[in-house]
Amino acid sequence: MTTEKALEIISKNYNCEDGSLISSLNDKSSFSEELFRELYDSIVLLTKESFYNEELTEQISVSYQSFLKLMIYHFSPYDMCEISDFPKEYSEYIERLDQAVLAYYRRTIHAQNIM
Repeated sequence: MTTEKALEIISKNYNCEDGSLISSLNDKSSFSEELFRELYDSIVLLTKESFYNEELTEQISVSYQSFLKLMIYHFSPYDMCEISDFPKEYSEYIERLDQAVLAYYRRTIHAQNIM
């Protein structure tokens, strides 16, 4: 994956565009392992390359918040959100994204914690 592709993936998630994890969760009510991995790998790559700026930080933060909210909404009896293909081990996905986002915020990659 290139830096440009990683930036595009994060932008698509931020904007909830078709073909992104956030769009899949929000618009199609479907969890995609492949789209999750794309978002995760994009954050890790940009952190490794020390690519930081305010716009990117906002996009990562909003995408991360959207991911968490949609996971919560799946469990709410008061919300219509019911995600198909919802992972049984959903906490592992939350943890993995937590670690990638935290590494980005701290501007460090700990290979044993990420990947």
